[in-house]
Amino acid sequence: SAQWQPLQFLEFSGNATYSRNRFVDHTEFASDGSPISLNGKRIAGFPDLLANARVTLRLDQASVSFAMRHVGKFYTTNREEESRTVDAFTVGDLAVSWTLTNILSLQSLELKCDVSNVFDVLYAPNGEKDEFFPASTRSVFVSLGVEL
Repeated sequence: SAQWQPLQFLEFSGNATYSRNRFVDHTEFASDGSPISLNGKRIAGFPDLLANARVTLRLDQASVSFAMRHVGKFYTTNREEESRTVDAFTVGDLAVSWTLTNILSLQSLELKCDVSNVFDVLYAPNGEKDEFFPASTRSVFVSLGVEL
């Protein structure tokens, strides 16, 4: 994890983790009762690599932030079957906000726009066995906050 602010209005931050989530001593039983050793196999749903990075620019009443997240490949079962994996993906998000203070007898008025999946990446962030759950394509959320 790291954060760096070279200028008062500019900030870079990020984090990453690499982990090896494996069974040490585990046996699963098939429907016919026969044992299946999972020793040394990866645990389903846990990628080896996760990483996030963000750059934020703050100027007076405005803020712009761009974030990237990366999730490594992971399996949807504990048997490490290549046909049952969620592919690695990298997605970018953008957030823009503008705040006005003391306007129209309000303490503040904030307009925000969040764009998820800016590059319109097609990906599945999750899966279970043969089922994969796709994420939404690019989406835009606009909000208005009022402080009385």
